[in-house]
Amino acid sequence: MGPALIVGAALLLALVAGPPTAGAQTRPTGLQFMSDTAYQSIPLAAPPLLGQVPPSVDLSSRFPEPGNQGKQNSCVGWAVAYALKSYQEGLERSWGTGPTNHRFSPAFIYNQIKKGPDCQSGTTFVEALNLLRRDGVATLADFPYQDTDCSRQPDAAVRMAARPYAIADWRRVNVSSVVFVTPRVSPKAARVQPAAPAGSTRRAS
Repeated sequence: MGPALIVGAALLLALVAGPPTAGAQTRPTGLQFMSDTAYQSIPLAAPPLLGQVPPSVDLSSRFPEPGNQGKQNSCVGWAVAYALKSYQEGLERSWGTGPTNHRFSPAFIYNQIKKGPDCQSGTTFVEALNLLRRDGVATLADFPYQDTDCSRQPDAAVRMAARPYAIADWRRVNVSSVVFVTPRVSPKAARVQPAAPAGSTRRAS
C-alpha cells in the first residue's frame, strides 16, 4: 500500500473519528461499527516503505471542496467515495477535483448498501470498501447526489462507467504499529476501525 493511500485513509478516518465540538451544528452521521471479532478477522495491510516524513503536511488542495450530505445518514459514502476516492484518483491521474467527473458519488455507495429502506439508515466501511472493490464507483457527473432521494440505483451504463475506478483490494490498518499510526494517523483517528485500500488501486484488465 503506497504512502499516499495511507495518508488518504488517515484523512478518511479523521472525517468520522471525533465528536462534534461544542456549539457545532448537529448533522446526520451514519457510520455503523463492526463487532470487534469481525473487525479483527480482516487481514492486515503490509507495512508501507518508510521514508523521511515531514513534521506536517497540508493535503487540502488535493481534496474536493466539502459537500453537504443533507439529512441523509450517508457519511460513509461521503468519506469513501467523495473524499478518499476523489483524492486517490486525483493523485494518480494528476487531475484536479473541481469538475464533477473528477469527484465521486456518495450516492453510488450509500444508496446500494444502506441498512434500511429510508435515508436514516447507516452502513459500514466494510460494505463500502467491498462495493468499491467489486464494482468501482461512479463520478458525480454520472450519478449525482440528491439529498432528498436515496432510493435511486445505478443503471447499466452508470455501472459500466464505474468499473474502471474499482480498487484491487483493501486491508485493515494495524493501529498498534508505530509504522502505521505514528505519525501518519492521528490518535483520534486510531480510535475507530481503520481500513484502507491496498496494492494497486485498479484491477488489471
